[in-house]
Amino acid sequence: MSSLKFPAWRPTYFMHIPKTGGTSVIEAVSGLFPATEVFGSGFITIDDIKRSRAQLERSRFIWGHPKNGVAPVLNEISDIFTILRRPEEHAISNYLQIKSHPDDFLYNDVCEFSFADYVRRNNHQLPLQALNIYEALFDKPIDYINQAQDRFQNIANFIKEIEFVGVIDKPQIICENLKSIFCPYGEIHLPQSNRADERGFDRGHVIELRKQYQDLRRSGELRSLFEMEEAVYRLGHEAMMRRTSRLSRTLRYGASPRLGIRTAHSVGAWRFQTPAGPLAGARHHRRLADANEHIIYGPYFTMRPGRYRIEFQIAMTDVAASAGGVLVLEVAGDRRVLTKRRLFGRDVGSRAQPILHFRQRRPEARVEFRIHASGFTGGSLTFDGVNIVPERTWDRLTAALANLRAELGLWFGERRAPPRSAPLGLGQDKPGGAVFFGGLRENRR
Repeated sequence: MSSLKFPAWRPTYFMHIPKTGGTSVIEAVSGLFPATEVFGSGFITIDDIKRSRAQLERSRFIWGHPKNGVAPVLNEISDIFTILRRPEEHAISNYLQIKSHPDDFLYNDVCEFSFADYVRRNNHQLPLQALNIYEALFDKPIDYINQAQDRFQNIANFIKEIEFVGVIDKPQIICENLKSIFCPYGEIHLPQSNRADERGFDRGHVIELRKQYQDLRRSGELRSLFEMEEAVYRLGHEAMMRRTSRLSRTLRYGASPRLGIRTAHSVGAWRFQTPAGPLAGARHHRRLADANEHIIYGPYFTMRPGRYRIEFQIAMTDVAASAGGVLVLEVAGDRRVLTKRRLFGRDVGSRAQPILHFRQRRPEARVEFRIHASGFTGGSLTFDGVNIVPERTWDRLTAALANLRAELGLWFGERRAPPRSAPLGLGQDKPGGAVFFGGLRENRR
């Protein structure tokens, strides 16, 4: 049985504050999971949580605008992250959003008044990010602005304590942190969605709005509201940079930042493809009769430089009559084989984890894990995905020394058989003839 310990993951909730680039985040992260593992709603209320709690707990990614008091409730079942935006850009984007929606209750105001006068008449639109967080924290808020100012420390604590706060002005840093949360060995790109120019507003109009914003700020009017919104943004930026600094230190070891140095990251079968098309479920069954091709391959993502151990989660049944059948497990980067291993079908049990070791040298290379089958006259293969485990040099030296001592009979001064993790005849093949430690491990669950 495998000695690896997989963490009990929790769903992750994206608290979508309007006009912060959240649509791009939703598009980028939702594509990482099958639709059945994503729960999204325009607005999430406490009633929604009570009604759909079981579905929320099964989801990997939850998103939606927060309504009164949902943050403490969702924090019980999920990790939370949010995205902020520079106050000036946020206020202008929100103003243009209302101007492009005639059904909005503030539409007449934005059409009738200048930006500065609109803000004076609707001053709650100025510190909108702070008020959104305040609304997510407290049930039935009354007199938003005064209470938000009185309870600003609660807002500050929320920003410091949740899983991640990003600022959309730093998209590359956001992507690095989202990768660490959702796909440590994949990649995330933020598309540019729902921009002002897509709604028909030219750059000159936006520049004029910025001038009005700065003039209003310098005038001293609404000073406390400007300061509250800027403080929220500053706290979010500081929290993002602290997390990014910790992330950078962790990644020096080539490790998964969220799961830890010694913990595996699982890539489910649904991320892979077959000659018939992409897989849809968490498990794939394939008949092996007359197969002579790569039957599983993917997921074509990038990985940070470093050494890794790859465990293929496979099982084979009814292969006794197919003793000549051979499986070839491969790790490839940009279609070039980095390492591979051959297994006879008769040697693979009903539950196995063949192991490959490889070193990733080119971070831009798209990595795929492949299974090639040939020579089978019957039987079937079940594929559940692969596990990726970062390895440090010290770990590999320790493992090699343990195997060597066992082979020489020096472990505790007595002769012992080779460990089950490396049975004779199942060594790993690497192009060029080198053989690495690691073998077939049966999972007796």
